[in-house]
Amino acid sequence: MLAACRPLLSSLRPSIPRAPVQPSLARFRHQLAPRRVKFIKRHKGVIPIPIGGSTKGTTLANGEWGIRIKGKGVRLSAKQLTSAEECLKRKIKVVKGAKVYLRVFPDIPVCIKGNETRMGKGKGTFEFWATRVPTGRVIFEIGGAPIREELARDALRQAAAKLPTTMEFISRNTPARLGNMLIMPEEPPVEEPSVVSRTLPSDHPKGSFYIAVYPIHFPQYKIPKKKEPKQCLLRCHAEQSCTKKATRHNDSAFEPQTTPFGVSSRVGLPCGLLKGDAPTIIALAIYPTAYLAHSRFLYPTFAPLVAIIMPSTTLKESEVDVLIIGAGPAGLMCANGLARAGINVRIIDKRPTKVIAGQADGIQPRTIEVLQSYGLAEPLLLQAAQMHMAAQAFYNPSAKGGIERTGRVADVTAPTARFPFKATLHQGEIENLFIDSMRKLGLEVERPIVPSFLDISSDEALLKDPQSHSVKVVLQHLDAEGEQPVCSEIVHAKYVLGADGAHSWVRKTLGITMDGDQTDFIWGVIDMVPSAETNFPDVHNRCHIHSNNGSVMIIPREGDKIRLYLQLTDADNIKDPVTGRINRSKYGPDKLMEVAAKSFYPYTLSTTPDKIDWWALYIIGQRVASRFSVHERVFIAGDACHLHSPKAGQGMNASMNDTHNLTWKLVHVLRGWADISLLKTYELERRKYAQDLIAFDKEFSALVSGKPKSDDNEDGITHEQFLEAFQTHGGFTSGIGVHYVPSAITSPMYQSAASGLTIGMRLLPQIALRAADARPVEIQDYCPADGRFKIIVFPGDIQTPTNRARMGCLADELTRGDVFLQAVPRSAGVTTTEMFDLVTIVFGKKEEVNYNDVPECLRPHWTKILLDDIDFMGNKGGKVYATYGIDLEYGAIVVVRPDGYVGTAVPLAKVSQLNDYFASFAKVAAS
Repeated sequence: MLAACRPLLSSLRPSIPRAPVQPSLARFRHQLAPRRVKFIKRHKGVIPIPIGGSTKGTTLANGEWGIRIKGKGVRLSAKQLTSAEECLKRKIKVVKGAKVYLRVFPDIPVCIKGNETRMGKGKGTFEFWATRVPTGRVIFEIGGAPIREELARDALRQAAAKLPTTMEFISRNTPARLGNMLIMPEEPPVEEPSVVSRTLPSDHPKGSFYIAVYPIHFPQYKIPKKKEPKQCLLRCHAEQSCTKKATRHNDSAFEPQTTPFGVSSRVGLPCGLLKGDAPTIIALAIYPTAYLAHSRFLYPTFAPLVAIIMPSTTLKESEVDVLIIGAGPAGLMCANGLARAGINVRIIDKRPTKVIAGQADGIQPRTIEVLQSYGLAEPLLLQAAQMHMAAQAFYNPSAKGGIERTGRVADVTAPTARFPFKATLHQGEIENLFIDSMRKLGLEVERPIVPSFLDISSDEALLKDPQSHSVKVVLQHLDAEGEQPVCSEIVHAKYVLGADGAHSWVRKTLGITMDGDQTDFIWGVIDMVPSAETNFPDVHNRCHIHSNNGSVMIIPREGDKIRLYLQLTDADNIKDPVTGRINRSKYGPDKLMEVAAKSFYPYTLSTTPDKIDWWALYIIGQRVASRFSVHERVFIAGDACHLHSPKAGQGMNASMNDTHNLTWKLVHVLRGWADISLLKTYELERRKYAQDLIAFDKEFSALVSGKPKSDDNEDGITHEQFLEAFQTHGGFTSGIGVHYVPSAITSPMYQSAASGLTIGMRLLPQIALRAADARPVEIQDYCPADGRFKIIVFPGDIQTPTNRARMGCLADELTRGDVFLQAVPRSAGVTTTEMFDLVTIVFGKKEEVNYNDVPECLRPHWTKILLDDIDFMGNKGGKVYATYGIDLEYGAIVVVRPDGYVGTAVPLAKVSQLNDYFASFAKVAAS
């Protein structure tokens, strides 16, 4: 009977028609798209702007870590979200149970209009799915299982790189965001404020409420001047609420005003609540319900209460792994490297903006190699001028007078330079390279902020613990002009880097002295574009000019600009007789160009005032800091620890290489991979280099500033002397010849195993072929600055039975539990590939060797097997073993430090010696 009823029952079931679906909008199973869609196409719409005080969707809901939009709101396509999601899943798949949460969904069909004539239909054909997300919206979360912060940061950083806007890394403790404002959690009210009586009239009625208004300026928000003020609602934590029309913000100072049950306010001013005879200040939760806008930006009419009349308010406190003070090239190099490694870092600077004009501009060949290891060399070389030739011009007294050219040489005399030239680019643009790279990693320079207090813990136990926050720094946030303090905060840091320039506050606070002298040489520098009347033939070459009127240097810059260094001979008229400092009122750009005109005679070099970008005067000082760190907790770098003349273009290069040396050591200590004693090698290596730099600078600046030899000056400088010094010191000035002394991380015990490489110097550039596809590759590109040691294995010619057997024994050795390749990562709780990058370079013919001839443990990836052979065109490769001095019979293993310098080398039969090398500074677990 029931069976008979089934057709009837099914016929009585309500029939719900399916929504019509366009074939072009049909969703495949793997696609990120709505399951069902409406037939009618939606309008494009606009990116939503957060108004009304809602912070929904700006904090984590499911996971422990996430990313949210920090820049402007944007439209994200399904393809972009899918790409980022796949990137996240690949990265965290090593964590069992880890999950990825997508907080937005692409449900808006985006249409395109064809090139055909429109026939009345308002929208074109469907193209892709997208979603509109505002500033502050969380896009991805990861959780489901315990995930280390370093792994989460790295995974989310890579995912953020797939999205077309600036993202920020957030955790459970990150406050909500309302547009560009962070909504900090409310603090309990202050019970007994000490300064409020002046805000109340003497005859105020008992029990009445007052709203007190205090002036403060929020520079990040611009109030449109031509718009009429809108109605605004103030919601307070009291029984009363009030409404009042807000008027435009006026920066002029005024006395606080009070009105019973009302507000006398101006746009952008915080408010407080006063009550009774002994008034108590209560913070108001103020939300903008209307915004003044002539474009799609949020202009909040009121902001949360700022503690101006609450002197007993507790300062905001935070913790950070590394605090960097100073956002010049040295500080930015360190911040970028730490951010790439997933370290919690903050970088602050007292300047409201980056460098606009002037300052350093020369990039040496070794520094270009370093930037290449960070992936920044290509954008540098696209903008920079390149100096391939130097013209040496000297004044020789004659009947006609003037100067004459005595020779031209290559500007870089280091034969092993990968980039055999120098590059010049304005310091501000160089800083931009790092700032753009950091922005992709979710890190921004915080400006304008200055430190006002620094204290290092005296507890020995804390100082020995690399994870303790042993340094306390008080920071003052300044106004938009960088002049007046607005508020303060306390930062507890594990490590602090002072990269704050020649007048370093950090150095002075630590009591570190500068050893050295100041010379009597005074120089002027000017950046300008030469006029059409200029007839000096080497105006766009690097020139050293000696004349009886003083020395001159020309440095070509990007575009048509040049930089002139001019020696000023009338020192007595420039120096202040009381202070001994330069009196800038005595000289200006016009006076500097007059000096240049005399020095260039009989040639003409001129410019116009509108073509002058920047000028300065300085006295040459040559000093080195007495120490570069205190307790291995606070470090100084760059101009803060060494001062010298700019003539050889070493300042910015030395500064960036200081922090390039320090960054990877901080990463290894913070990750628990190395003992804190590793940080001692920073001062050991870089102070020795700084001392060598000052010794060179004394000799070179004396040659540059000295008078030329003549009948009246037999002891003067000759062309031959200058040229000899220029070529002799070429390796040092290019950065190629920097040689670190033996230490725990630089062990030359088996130098003969790779006689062509110098242990303690950078890895020489060489071309090899990828064994799998015979593609020529640069070995230096296999040593990026990613915080990992590079283990380069040279097994020789593996076609011979002896070498093949030796390679098999090496493979067995490297898989043992007590060998460094296994023990060091195990002690840190990470995989081998997180700490080490293994590359094998085989000697043999590309027609005979297969990449899978190498044992699996020596080829972590098919691209990591290289071949020492010439490419098919016969132009590149085939010199690796010969250049590096590797014996084909015994082979070798070369260890390259994370900064690109050779740490040690051993024969294949002595691989066990590498256990001792890493045990001297790394934390090695027992097998």
